[in-house]
Amino acid sequence: MALSLTASTNILHYHWKKICSILLPNQPVTPNYHSFATINKWLDDGTLLDENISSHGLAIQLKPLTNNEYELNGIGYLLLGQNKKKEALKIFQINDYLYLESANVISSLGEGYLRNGDTTNAVLYLERSLEQNKNPQAVQGILDVLYEAKGLKKDVLKPA
Repeated sequence: MALSLTASTNILHYHWKKICSILLPNQPVTPNYHSFATINKWLDDGTLLDENISSHGLAIQLKPLTNNEYELNGIGYLLLGQNKKKEALKIFQINDYLYLESANVISSLGEGYLRNGDTTNAVLYLERSLEQNKNPQAVQGILDVLYEAKGLKKDVLKPA
């Protein structure tokens, strides 16, 4: 079974609105079911687990079906929540190809690497995200994940 939220359009819409309300508070939400259908197909047929299929190639296929960076980020985090770490990482990689300059996308990719046990790439992407991020609240969240990736406690870096 692919994403558990695909049992019906109502469930899909509910989960999509829930994700967007967290990522985009007080903003209208219009789910794009085209990307969900394609991603679900890839989950069903193992495309997202196939290491011989490039994220760039999948990004080209998803580009016309995706409205914005938050759509794929939400799906990536939903997959992480379902413990589908490799699939989530592939979604974050696809999103990175589509939105190269987004600090949000870059930090999510870093977190995807961390959840897959690749601390080297996690630190690389999280630090890159910090360089680009202008939002103080987002920076704190990125730092929390970066500290985790480096095996540090948050208190360690606070001045005495």
